Amino acid sequence: MKKRSLKLLACATMLTLAFSLGACSSDKESSKGSDKKTESSSDNKKSDKAYSSMKDFVESDELQSQIKPLTDSLAGSGMNLEIKADGNKFIYSFKYETLTKADLAGGEAQLEQELTAQQSTYKGLASELTKSVDVKDPIVVVEYLDSNDEVIYSQEFTAD
Repeated sequence: MKKRSLKLLACATMLTLAFSLGACSSDKESSKGSDKKTESSSDNKKSDKAYSSMKDFVESDELQSQIKPLTDSLAGSGMNLEIKADGNKFIYSFKYETLTKADLAGGEAQLEQELTAQQSTYKGLASELTKSVDVKDPIVVVEYLDSNDEVIYSQEFTAD
């Protein structure tokens, strides 16, 4: 059960990244037209980014609409996903609904291996975030929590 759960998390992580990368690029494109309008009305504009903060991006309708199908697909799987923002951090928080850290003992190494294999994707996401969000040095965090909100494994990624 542990191996199956860890593989399911890895697949969910990749799908989540695909949705987020799509949201970054679609938000940037959709903001171009509105940026031109606001530039003419405000010469003191601080940034041409679509979002003024990571929190604004995470709470945006565009990102939420792209993430919803994934979170819905996880219903009944024994885990859930929450996307959060904390300062310059974009956080994927995967939580096992019933399993504890003890149930998943030894799984940390497999999670680390999976995330390391996907690090170029996470770094790419951090780079894409700089194009859409007015934040310096964005960090993508992927964390796995047990049913008691204890961190099983967490890793941070920055743009190159």
